[in-house]
Amino acid sequence: EPSSVEKIMEIDEHIGCAMSGLIADARTLVEHARVETQ
Repeated sequence: EPSSVEKIMEIDEHIGCAMSGLIADARTLVEHARVETQ
């Protein structure tokens, strides 16, 4: 169901990300951003 897809994700405590389009691509970018913020 489309409404169950999370389109706002937390990068870290102070940074979030809203996504649209290809969710799998956005998740990859979010994971990369999480690594960069460590």
